[in-house]
Formats: sequence, C-alpha cells, structure tokens
Amino acid sequence: MTQTETALQNRAIVPPMLIRALLRVAQARGLPPDRLCLGLGFGPEDLRDPALRVSYRQTRALCKRVQAQLNEPSLGLLAGQAQTPLSWGLPGLAMLTCQTLGQAIAFCAVHQSEAGALVSFRIERQDGLLVVEAQPRYHDPELEPLLIEEAFAASLTVVRALVGADFTPERVELAWPAPAHTLAHRRVFGCNVQFDRPAHRMWTSQRWLAQELPGWDPYACDALREHLAALLECPGNRNDLHESALTWLRGNLDNAPSMAGLARHLNLGERTLRRRLDALGVSWRALHDQVRRDHALALLQRAALPIHEVASATGFDDLRAFRRAFKRWTGARPSALRQR
Repeated sequence: MTQTETALQNRAIVPPMLIRALLRVAQARGLPPDRLCLGLGFGPEDLRDPALRVSYRQTRALCKRVQAQLNEPSLGLLAGQAQTPLSWGLPGLAMLTCQTLGQAIAFCAVHQSEAGALVSFRIERQDGLLVVEAQPRYHDPELEPLLIEEAFAASLTVVRALVGADFTPERVELAWPAPAHTLAHRRVFGCNVQFDRPAHRMWTSQRWLAQELPGWDPYACDALREHLAALLECPGNRNDLHESALTWLRGNLDNAPSMAGLARHLNLGERTLRRRLDALGVSWRALHDQVRRDHALALLQRAALPIHEVASATGFDDLRAFRRAFKRWTGARPSALRQR
C-alpha cells in the first residue's frame, strides 16, 4: 500500500453507518459491542453521535473482528438487511421527503458519501432497465465482497422500506466466483444472482422510478428536503487518531482524563501516542483545551447553570483556574461572555 493510500484510509471522513449495522448484527448473535470496539478509538455510546466520523482503517478493523467472531460468510448481506432509510442519516431522511422512488434515488446518489457508502455507485439506464454499478472506494480485495454485498443488500432493504416488499431487482451481477453461500444471495435479493461477471451491478426495471412514496406532502416535503440538503456538509480532512482522541476526551472530561488513559483506551503506548500526535502537529494540552473550551461554551448557553458548575463539568476543581483558562481560550471572562 502506498503512503497516499495509507493516509487516505486514516482520514476520519466516513459516517459509521456500516459499523452500526455490523454491531447490531453482532449484538443479535450475543457478542458485546463494547468488546468489539475496544482499542478502535470509539465505543458504542460514541456511535449515537450523528457528527461522529471514522476512518476506513477503523471500519475495516471492526469488520475483521466481527468476521472472526461470527465466522459468518453472509455478514455483508446481514449488515445490509439490518439497515433502514434512517440508518443512512440525513440523506436517508431526505429520501423520505421525495415524491417518487426515482427522486429519492437521485438525491441519495448525490449524497452517497454522507450516507456512509464505502462503495461508489454509478447509475445509468439501458434498454428499459436501471443499472446500478458499485465499485469500492478503497483498494481492498480481501474486504471487497463484504462491502459490495452490504451495499447492494442495504440499497435493496431501503428501497423496499420506501415502496414495499414487492420490489425485486431483475438480476444482480457480482465480479467474484460463486461462493458457498449462494442460497443466501438468492434469498436476500429474490432474483437471479450471477457471479464471475465483469463488474458489480444490480439491474432493475425503470418502471419503479415513477413509484410514488407514501406520505409525500407537496407543501412541506420539498422545503424540508432543501433544508436537509443544506445541512449536508463535507466532514473535511480529519485523521482518525485525532478524532478518536477528541471523542474519548468528550466522554471523560469529568474523570480527570490523562494521556496515559487515552493511550490505554487506544491500546497504544504513551510514547507512541505522543509521537503520533506530534506527527499530526497537535499536543495533548491543545486537544484537552479544545474539548474543555467547546464544552464550556455550550454549557454557558444554559443560563440556569452556575459558572462554578460549568467549571466542574469541564474538569476544573478551582473556579479561578477555570476563569484564567477561559480567558486564555476566548479573551473574555465566563460571566462577560454569558452576558454578551
């Protein structure tokens, strides 16, 4: 793997939709989600945060852990079936505001990255059929079958949630040789599944595009969809170690967080953690201050919360120390900022 590919896989830009689906499957089989997440930089509670982003490296590590624990060849299909439109976040919610299935598919095609897709979808029309072709975003032959099967199964599950269980593709084509669990493919997709094909494709009759979705309101839905589209922003160029550190700090501000504690959480040595943070150009103090500052600013918006309680909630035992730190962070005293 090249240095560029490694850096790309470490960027924390992926909404954790697949991770959530895999943990639901694992938990239904009796595996504890917290054990599966150990050392990855996030925990089950962090996955409740809609702003959380993870890297492909973190996602891959969790996939491998669940695969090893369950020994389930149909894991990608099961993860896809565990999803709903709301599993896809804001893009999935916006799909519910569309008048037709075609409109919903077009919207999600534009925002597929924000929906957590780890494959790129290309959609075209051929001879009365809608052809959806999927290609992995990351070169990873070992994990490619799981990602493609999850992507197609999730798409099918979401479309059936929108237009009904009668929706069935014409055929599904996959580029790898037929595996032992081909019956699972037929059961999930309900159509002819072909292997050893030139590309990963799902073929569907175009007549489904005109299918109207239930609950469409011509007065409210268009405006709501525009509002949701405005909320969909690119998460930016973030590193998974940086994001994992911030996530852990947010959950441990009242427990006297330390670099040693973060290192244990990430299954790293403290010297290794310091070296990796230095390589990112950030320090432990800067991360700690960033989280304390953001939390303090959010708490100060609650006028009923006394400033000494804000100080305590952000990890300060001494009110004067909190005031000095807050002045250093913002240039103003907490009371002055609240009055402003």
